[in-house]
Amino acid sequence: QPIQFETGARLSSHIVDDLRITEIMYNPPESNADKGELAVENDSFEFIELRNVGATTLDLTGVSFEDGIAFSFRGSRVESLPPGGFVLVVQNEAAFASRYGTEPAGLIAGEYDGKLANDGETLRLVDFWNGTIAELGYSDDWFPSTDSDGFSLTLVDSQRDPAAWSEPAAWRPSATIGGSPGRNDDN
Repeated sequence: QPIQFETGARLSSHIVDDLRITEIMYNPPESNADKGELAVENDSFEFIELRNVGATTLDLTGVSFEDGIAFSFRGSRVESLPPGGFVLVVQNEAAFASRYGTEPAGLIAGEYDGKLANDGETLRLVDFWNGTIAELGYSDDWFPSTDSDGFSLTLVDSQRDPAAWSEPAAWRPSATIGGSPGRNDDN
């Protein structure tokens, strides 16, 4: 007997339109042990924030970072993201929690392999079913305050076409030192 297959909607069809990289802490300031932070290298405090800007819950199980850092959401602590929700991937969970506390730490999907280049690099976020979600480059030349002075790179407009994310005009320094992992960065 022949087998008949019918095609349907692509799995995770909203993911390319609705999943955004919204904040990158690529060169954090040094550890401040006097404030209870772990005494580790500054790279340990790196993070990347993603947000669902759409109206439907996103299945992240096919999503991964493939360039710059390596991380797969499959098997992570966060495999779906509700509308308006944030998720974080970090370089070192213990260091992150010592700096930012338990509230944003609850949004961490896990630790990525590697570390973000302090002078800039290209990051690529992909979905198994839909291909590249975002491929963006950043540079420490864009905003001196984001290069170890404590400010993160923050996406200016989450509705902007991801093809423009490698342009400095798509980003700005965070409103506060340390950035705003897991929440809106109001400027």
